[in-house]
Amino acid sequence: MGHARAFFVGIYSGALFVVAILLIAIGIAIDRTGLAIQVVVSVIGSAVGVLMAFQVDEAVRSREKKEAAEERAGVFARIRGEVLTSITRNTQEARNLFQTLRSFSNNLGFGTSPKPSWTPLESAVWETLRGQYAALYTNPQEASRVALFFADLERLQRMLDFIRVTDTAGALGPVPLQATDLCEKLTKDGAALAKELGEL
Repeated sequence: MGHARAFFVGIYSGALFVVAILLIAIGIAIDRTGLAIQVVVSVIGSAVGVLMAFQVDEAVRSREKKEAAEERAGVFARIRGEVLTSITRNTQEARNLFQTLRSFSNNLGFGTSPKPSWTPLESAVWETLRGQYAALYTNPQEASRVALFFADLERLQRMLDFIRVTDTAGALGPVPLQATDLCEKLTKDGAALAKELGEL
């Protein structure tokens, strides 16, 4: 859009210059009193005013575009920081849960494993910011990896809730082992994402 406006202004300026030369030549040939020249000067002054208005408008548009880009970058930096904090916190929690669930799963068949306890995983930040994050992010591949991390986190939370409310070892089935494996995956994925996002 800016290139098109610049091209138009250039054509407009060139045309004004040619017309002005022609009008001055005609005016001198027709009117020796100088009246025609005065009219031509007025026309040229008006044309220059229009040209300056174009240039001022272009400068204002450019400044507004720059300010909008800076505001967008600032908003995204804040959102990215909050998402990064959530990933880091949940990665640490998954690391802790991996050890707890592995011990629970190993001893489950012997009846010697007490029901583990844990704090709920943190997903409120992502649920609140996911729409803005997807809209502002310019790297679709990395954005999808972040979304997958939190999808795995939600799946892990459902497994943990199932373990918490299930009383008998037989009813648990493979869920504790699956949750243990998912904790290991989240630990690795979260550490890689935290490193990448922290370097942006």
